[in-house]
This record gives sequence, structure tokens and C-alpha cells, in this order.
Amino acid sequence: NAAGTGVLLLFVTVVVGTVEQALHGFVSLRLSLALLLGSSIGSQLGALSTNVLPNRILRLAFAGLVVATIVLIGVDLRELTS
Repeated sequence: NAAGTGVLLLFVTVVVGTVEQALHGFVSLRLSLALLLGSSIGSQLGALSTNVLPNRILRLAFAGLVVATIVLIGVDLRELTS
């Protein structure tokens, strides 16, 4: 129950903060909606994959995503400093 309550409170806090910042013009609502849609679909696929794939494969896939993210951030930083 505590985990569910924590997630609900986090969700409410994020929504209120996002709307407040958007009213001040600091948030792209279009980008926020795209992130919301992608994360909603991704979380469902992730939950389903935990029942199908072994933990080792899931950990390797996650590690691959982390490494790919690091590489892409490095490429962007390199382009900014060039």
C-alpha cells in the first residue's frame, strides 16, 4: 500500500508542478504530452516483459540503454563544444 500511495503522490505532485510551470510558459505541453504517452506505453511494455524475459536479459537490455544514452549525450556535448 505504501508503494502505491507514494507513486500516486508523486504523480499528483508532478502533474501540479508541470501545469503550474506551463502556465508561466516554462514547459512545452506538446513535448510533455509526447513524453507522457511514450512513458505510459513503455511502462506497460516493461511490465509485460518482466513476465516473459529472464532477469539477466532485462538487466543487459537496461545496461545497453544506459550505455546508449551516455554515448548520445557525449555526441551532443562534443557537437556543442566544436
